[in-house]
Amino acid sequence: MVNIYGINKSHARFFTDAVFGVAITLLAVDFAIPQVGEDGLFNEDDLEELISDIILFVITFIIIGLYWITYQSISAMLAKTTDLAIWLNIIFLMFITMIPFTFKLTNIYDTNIYAYGFYCVVQIFAGFMLFGIWMHALKAKLISPNKTIDKDIIHLTYFRTTVTPVVFMISLGISVYSLDFALGVPALIIPASVVMRFIYRKKKDLYLTD
Repeated sequence: MVNIYGINKSHARFFTDAVFGVAITLLAVDFAIPQVGEDGLFNEDDLEELISDIILFVITFIIIGLYWITYQSISAMLAKTTDLAIWLNIIFLMFITMIPFTFKLTNIYDTNIYAYGFYCVVQIFAGFMLFGIWMHALKAKLISPNKTIDKDIIHLTYFRTTVTPVVFMISLGISVYSLDFALGVPALIIPASVVMRFIYRKKKDLYLTD
């Protein structure tokens, strides 16, 4: 594997952090403000829609945060990059930047299965691209020789890179039968991540930070 671009992992991490920062900020830009009636109270339907939007916002915000955490944990283990690693990273970021758009689309057309399906597909591809980065790092032996990569780290990273796309694949399948129920399925990613954190809580030296 070669790197003809001269782009090291620091360049990739700085660029990735910038893209994540923009993507995660754009989520809150297009919230619709509820209308206030003559009695000074919010319109009930608008308020319910806002609450629904906020719930989806929180879930999506945390999921993007988990993408960033997982990416950083993988990147921290790398000693070098390759052309393929760079392009996998770029394509991964392409899907990350699409998440705010699909989030907005789902908010506007919250009863449209195709809008939610697009949201799911983008999340699935983003997750599998991150999984591809991890698999390429292992196959191309990009891991720093100074990093101790034991089976716990490998198993944890496999989980981190697959849990999101798998959950969204399940949610996409359920949406065919019940869109309302499918909308809540991605929230399972959060307790799943908490459980994994609990399982590995005693592994204090799991990742050595610089």
